[in-house]
Amino acid sequence: MKIAPILFSFLFFQFYTVYSQQAETKKNLYNLHDSVIGYQNLPLINGVELIEKYRTINDKHQFFKDRDFLDGTLNYDGQTYYDVQLKYDIFRDLLFIKLEDNSGTRMMELIKEKVKSFKIQEHTFGKLEFTNAGFNSGFYEVILDIDNLKIYKKRSLKPAEKRDMKILYYEFEKQEDEYIFYKPGTGFFEPKSSVLNSKFPSCSTEIKQYSSTNKNTRQNSTDLYMIGLGRLLNKIDCSDSSY
Repeated sequence: MKIAPILFSFLFFQFYTVYSQQAETKKNLYNLHDSVIGYQNLPLINGVELIEKYRTINDKHQFFKDRDFLDGTLNYDGQTYYDVQLKYDIFRDLLFIKLEDNSGTRMMELIKEKVKSFKIQEHTFGKLEFTNAGFNSGFYEVILDIDNLKIYKKRSLKPAEKRDMKILYYEFEKQEDEYIFYKPGTGFFEPKSSVLNSKFPSCSTEIKQYSSTNKNTRQNSTDLYMIGLGRLLNKIDCSDSSY
């Protein structure tokens, strides 16, 4: 009899449909709440006015993806805001928001300490705070989030002064990205060979083999290389030497 599997599939589909509808309703209620009371009455307004510190005239600017504000989601001061306009300054590691209501448009620098996470288009960022001098605190993009492992990526830019006649402007050059892995029970660690072999000695052979066979991947796309390494560490049974 195949009735049970069919019934289970039907019930699962019904549950998923109801759950999705409830999630969408909750999202719409948040948006409705924001639009009714006005952004001027929300905690979002406790930032400072946006000031463009660096003049740029081409695509070599300091913002993530685009110099314009982009659609996003924000977790700020304990509340989630959907369908907001965000702009992330990579160089200064600051997040800006554009607020529009009946009183006009305001562009604000959000208070960094109140930002827990945000999403710009399909890219999710979280704020990491470290007391360890080996890691830099700030906003990191989450490029992998699976069962027992997360990979965080920190972008870096370097400004250069330029002059066009009498106009002073800046161009921002991409620097080497920083990657941090997180695994429950192990904590945060760098994906360096020495660190990996020290923390996961039982998997040193698999790690070495992965590194050897994916040299081209690392040269072409460090993100893909790190994601593959993360999936490997999540898949195989690696024991932490500190336990």
